[in-house]
Amino acid sequence: MKRNYEITGKNEQLIIDADFSVVECLLNDDHKWGAHVIEQAGEMDWKVKYVQLQSRAFYPSIVFPVNENQFSIFSIIGRHQFLAYRIDRLDTTRIQVVPIGQIPNRVKAISAASLAMMFIIPIVLSPLVWKIYEQTTLRNSKLYLDAFCRYLVKELG
Repeated sequence: MKRNYEITGKNEQLIIDADFSVVECLLNDDHKWGAHVIEQAGEMDWKVKYVQLQSRAFYPSIVFPVNENQFSIFSIIGRHQFLAYRIDRLDTTRIQVVPIGQIPNRVKAISAASLAMMFIIPIVLSPLVWKIYEQTTLRNSKLYLDAFCRYLVKELG
């Protein structure tokens, strides 16, 4: 079955024919989906293996349910590099995927603790570090939106 999809703007959003609950279950079950996305994008094998190792050991992908018609997903794709998307249910057969510049609270806590251990005032520098991570996350999420779409099409059949 061929899946219809459309990427609009400058990788601002993706609309794809897929069941919302099936996509949510797929992303919940596959803790290495970030590695699969960068593999779809044609990244080098060593980077894919590095991300798979990180996904298994330190940063598995996370699904944040927002409400019954929306959830956010987060995955690591490299050293201090992340992907984040918000997935909305449009109707019974279509979903909308929007790249977002969001990082989980645990990444914020880890960066603040790292700054505190280096004896730098984390209250002053933490928001700056978080803003840089969020901008990088949004840039990466837009860059890999097409690869994420190809990953969904491949996994959903």
